[in-house]
Amino acid sequence: MRENQRLQFVALLIFSLLFFTSVLYAKTSEEYVEDTYKLIQNGQFDEALAVVKQGMQEYPGDIGLTFAGAEVYHNKKDYETAIANYINILKAISSTGKEASATLHYDLIDAYNELGQKHYFTKELCLRIIYHHEKYLELVPETAKRNEVMEFLRKTIGHLDVASMGTGNVKMMEMGGDGAEFQLPEDNISMAEKSKYKDKAIQRLKEYDMLQKESAFRTVASDKTIEDIIQLINQRVSVIKSIHFKRMNSLGGENALLEEITYKSPDRMKVIEPNAISMISGKEYYVIDPQSNKVTSQDYIDPAKVSFLKGIGFYNLQEASEAYNLTVEKIAGCPDFLREICSSSSVNLYLITGKLKDKDKGPYPPTPKVEYFIDSQTGLCLAKREYWIGVLGSGKEEELARETIVTKIEKSPEGISIPSAGKTRGYVEELANLKEDWKIDVLSMNQEISEQEFKVSR
Repeated sequence: MRENQRLQFVALLIFSLLFFTSVLYAKTSEEYVEDTYKLIQNGQFDEALAVVKQGMQEYPGDIGLTFAGAEVYHNKKDYETAIANYINILKAISSTGKEASATLHYDLIDAYNELGQKHYFTKELCLRIIYHHEKYLELVPETAKRNEVMEFLRKTIGHLDVASMGTGNVKMMEMGGDGAEFQLPEDNISMAEKSKYKDKAIQRLKEYDMLQKESAFRTVASDKTIEDIIQLINQRVSVIKSIHFKRMNSLGGENALLEEITYKSPDRMKVIEPNAISMISGKEYYVIDPQSNKVTSQDYIDPAKVSFLKGIGFYNLQEASEAYNLTVEKIAGCPDFLREICSSSSVNLYLITGKLKDKDKGPYPPTPKVEYFIDSQTGLCLAKREYWIGVLGSGKEEELARETIVTKIEKSPEGISIPSAGKTRGYVEELANLKEDWKIDVLSMNQEISEQEFKVSR
């Protein structure tokens, strides 16, 4: 009996000590959170989940642990669970009348976007991303100056446009999306509120684009008309009775032929390119096989609407006016992308903008806008920009597709200013390989060229 009493006493003592020790060394909720984030930083997400679950058993409803749990699910790419946790936190904060933190809005933006990239973007998903994006910018307004932040907003607005098309056969999927269905938990944010923030986002983007244009270059009302500019260019071109030049690509140390052009005023031109020869003789236009020297196609043109000398920077704007409505503005100062030429030459720039008259007509690929940056002192187009229709879902009505810039001008012995160097770049996926650093070598100017040069073998 005494032995049994002793054993009972010892057992009670051990139990008391263990209980005392567990109470003495129990973790606080903050310590659980700290341990969870350490494991997240080390990429130990399963271990982090176990820790945060233990903490939530001891401290149910703790917001810090709930948020840490959401972060774990976020990192484990379980976006739906992460979003549900973030929303619960958002609801808890809103119920107290307080404003959610920028971090919470940012995490919701990222989790929603990752969910869309994994599956597809619904209208509701896009509206939620835009709403939290705007809330984040309200709390951290300086980030609205960052290009990547605004381009993300533009992309999401574009995704919303596609997702709102109203046909069940259309899904706004990014590359890699599997199109699988998913569920979004109720977030207690009304559609009216989301629509209001969508409108704010669209207005913010318009204002951002305006500021971007103004920071690149500023325009003022023009003191010249389109007709004045056309007459100016024609005067400069009229002194070139003939010219023979080569344009070579020197990118990467190569010296590859881009084109060799022989021109004789007013309507004769021969263009030799690596894989083709073309010829204009009066109103007739030919394409010639360089191997057989035989005509492969023939057409008729109006020489008055041909840019014979665009290879050396002289554009016939009458050609452009066939498909585009042209407007002119004077450029105050020098655009950033023309700093190189502005630093070495005195220029007086005018911006000629062409907007497509009919979206179903004009050049292919569809080019809704072109820009010519013309120097009134030389008549040269120092930059030409071509814009293509933006990819559906990108949020861009049009995007810069191709750009040609003059970087150096030289005067010929005849006193005619001609570009001697420049660069051409493609900016859309289809033109990703278009990279030229070109130089112009004038072989002759205003020398007699035989009519035989423009004869075509039938």
